[in-house]
Amino acid sequence: MTVSIRLLGAIEVTGPEQENLTPAGPKIAALLSLVAVANGEVCTREWLQKKLWSDRGVKQAQDSLRHAIKTLKNSLGRYEQVLVVTRKGLSLDRSATYIDLYDKQLLQKSRTPGVFLDRLKIQDKAFNQWLQEKRSEFVSDNSSALALSAVKPVTGINVGILPLVVLNTKLDAQVVGNALISKLGMSLSNLGFINIYDYSGQTSVHSSDESVIEQDAMLLVRCAYLKGSYVLTLSVSCVSSNKVLWGTVNTVPATDEYIEIIPNLVIRFSDQIANTLSNPSVFGDSTRHSAAKLVVSAIDKMFSSSASSLDEAEVALCKAIELEGKGVYYAWYAYLMAFRFEDLKDLYKGEYKAKTHYLLNKAVAEDENNPLTLSLVAHVYSFVFRDFYKAEALLDRALVIDPHSILALDGYAMLNFYRGNLEKARALALQVFQKSMFNPYRFCFATSLCMIDTVMGNYTTAAEYGEQAIAIHRPNQTQIFAPTLRYLSAAHESIGNRERAAEIFVVLKKQDPKFEVRSLLQEDFPVPNRNAASILNKALTPVEVDVGYRITSIV
Repeated sequence: MTVSIRLLGAIEVTGPEQENLTPAGPKIAALLSLVAVANGEVCTREWLQKKLWSDRGVKQAQDSLRHAIKTLKNSLGRYEQVLVVTRKGLSLDRSATYIDLYDKQLLQKSRTPGVFLDRLKIQDKAFNQWLQEKRSEFVSDNSSALALSAVKPVTGINVGILPLVVLNTKLDAQVVGNALISKLGMSLSNLGFINIYDYSGQTSVHSSDESVIEQDAMLLVRCAYLKGSYVLTLSVSCVSSNKVLWGTVNTVPATDEYIEIIPNLVIRFSDQIANTLSNPSVFGDSTRHSAAKLVVSAIDKMFSSSASSLDEAEVALCKAIELEGKGVYYAWYAYLMAFRFEDLKDLYKGEYKAKTHYLLNKAVAEDENNPLTLSLVAHVYSFVFRDFYKAEALLDRALVIDPHSILALDGYAMLNFYRGNLEKARALALQVFQKSMFNPYRFCFATSLCMIDTVMGNYTTAAEYGEQAIAIHRPNQTQIFAPTLRYLSAAHESIGNRERAAEIFVVLKKQDPKFEVRSLLQEDFPVPNRNAASILNKALTPVEVDVGYRITSIV
């Protein structure tokens, strides 16, 4: 498991389980930055003292360094061993750390790599001079990679991020605002159908600029300090009409708590902005948006769950890939194939698996640094192929790139569910459900909790999450997610609520007349594990008999 150190944008350190390990003070962050940039080489104590305490005497600098090392170790907590401390100096164990600065593939894929150690500043001329030199070196050394990432995509919705507007002079307001911009830009870009162009580092942006004219929408973030809080005001405006398409105002406490709050805001804002921009009426019938609209339409139909909707989703994804073969589009296609696994006849499963493997390989080859792509692919490997080791490796990388990825965390929850690690699965699933407050497919995450609690024997809470999943299904859905119905009916039966269990089972049979409870015990039926199949079979068998008896009596 790996400790992730992000130096592009505001410095951020996360543990293997997404723990926030970012040093609280700028001096400690500067110390870690110096050691991280050395990329495994030893930074001598004397050199570090000259960079961080150049205006102090030797004895005072030595004492300050010792204290800073202790503080940094405390910040890293149980992962302090990644910091290798000797009498000579400090280095990082590169076998146990990921540093985005040295991920060339990530630089080529990302349109918003971020400013090296953005907004980090300490009161030491030697360090600040080193910082400016490294920023220049980064741009120079990676000019070819950054040029590749700046190539304008063929299709998609183009969104420009304007420079942050700080409404007062409090320095931390600028830090908070830029942290939000950096994470939000990456989150939107990872969706696949939104192309992000980052102008936030420019002093000014004019509407007459050629690159701005090519944008479909512009995102503006304002941050102000007011009475112990930061007030964040965001808006997305259409470039052609100047109309505000979306906006929100939120406050976060002016304490270190903002570090924990910003990722949750990013998840919420990404969902809301994506839903707004994917509305067919927003930008009209531009050819450039064709692939993006097809993918959004396919995702909507995919979660409608009906056979005809899945057919339509497959047609839409095929057309989108013909227009532009993005890795994330192949990943969504593979994810769609997982939906179809349950309905396939044995005769076609070999052909189906071969096709799915092809889609998975294409997805990763084209988009190996997109956490959304990696998470979708990991789900298919774990659910369809039961290749848990492959799925775990993909999810590990997804969370290194984006420690707050909802789908990656959900993937880990389900992976632990499949493996029988129920307590950990539930903790992760609950975290995902709480973070996905504004996600249009939140019913899937409620279903995950319903499934896990049913298998754990927590039937009352399982029924509560199952009912909640039904309540938050999207209004345009023609059918209810089949796993929701199966586990919810089983949960109600297990707490003695036969009437509600039967009602749910009738809905399940209407959606899938061929479904029989005994099919759950078949080796290739897509249930998490044999234990889950046994629990469902035990609970649903009497419900199936009762429903059949009632129907026969009516006839």
